[in-house]
Amino acid sequence: MSQARGRGPLTDRLHTAYIELSEQVGWMCFDARQHPQAQRIYHTGMRRPARPAPH
Repeated sequence: MSQARGRGPLTDRLHTAYIELSEQVGWMCFDARQHPQAQRIYHTGMRRPARPAPH
């Protein structure tokens, strides 16, 4: 995912899904008292560069 390139509705949906999945898995680890792993997973999703606005 980090190497994915492209534009379009499918790419945007995959980008959003990746961020949401990272957030969800991060919270699951947090709830399981795996705080360091939760933070790493959550921040991995947040490090994805924002998509530029379409022109």
